[in-house]
Amino acid sequence: MPNSIGWLHRELQDFEGAHKYDQQGIEVSREHHVLEAEANSLINLGIDYTQAGDVERTLSAFHEVRSIFARDAWFRWRYNIRLQAATAEHWLRSGDLERAGELALRLLDNATHYEAHKYIAVAHRLMAQVAIAKGELAEGDKQFSAALSELRQYPSPLTAWKTYAELGRLKSRLGDDSSAREAFDQSAEIVNSIVKNISDENLRKTFMTSKAVREVLNGAAQTHHVES
Repeated sequence: MPNSIGWLHRELQDFEGAHKYDQQGIEVSREHHVLEAEANSLINLGIDYTQAGDVERTLSAFHEVRSIFARDAWFRWRYNIRLQAATAEHWLRSGDLERAGELALRLLDNATHYEAHKYIAVAHRLMAQVAIAKGELAEGDKQFSAALSELRQYPSPLTAWKTYAELGRLKSRLGDDSSAREAFDQSAEIVNSIVKNISDENLRKTFMTSKAVREVLNGAAQTHHVES
C-alpha cells in the first residue's frame, strides 16, 4: 500500500510525498520479510533519488534490488523491467548516453517479450530522449512516434501526457508549429482529465503548479497564440 500511495504522489509531481511513502514501503516490507515488496520499494526510492540528483543513493538502491533478485524469483521479470527503465532514466539524467541507450534497448526487448505495453512505450520514449541528447532529432521523432503508436493501442494516460509533451518540445525545435500545437493539445487534454479526478486539493495544486505541467499548458497556449 505505501508503494501505491508513493506512486500516486510521484505521478502527481509531489516528489517529497512520494519519497516519504516509498521509505515507508521499505520499512513495512522488511518488517514482514516480503522481498518482492522490498525490491519494488527500492526501485521507487531509486527513482526518487534520481529525481533529486543523488547519484550515490540511486546506485545503492538499485544495487540492493539486484541483490534481492538473486535471492527471490517471485514476479522478478516484472520488476526487472521497472528496474531497467529506472536505471536507463538515471544514466540519461547523468549524461551517460551510451549506458542509457543500451538499457533502453534491453528494456524494449524484455517489454516486447513479456508484452508489457506501457514499458514498450517507455523504452521508445527513452530511446527518443537519448537520440535527441545526441543531436539526432529525426531519430528522436521516429522513436516518439513508435511510443505514441503503442499508447494509442494500449492507453496509459500517465505515460502519454509526458510523451506528447516531449514530442511537442521536439516539434517546436524542428519548426513544425502545427505538429507542436497538436502534441501539446493532446498532452494538455490528458492533464486536464487527470486534474478532474484529483480529490485532494493540495495534491491537485501541486500537480497543476509543477514545472512539468506548467510547461505543457504554456506550450499549448503559446502555440495557439502563434497561430492566431
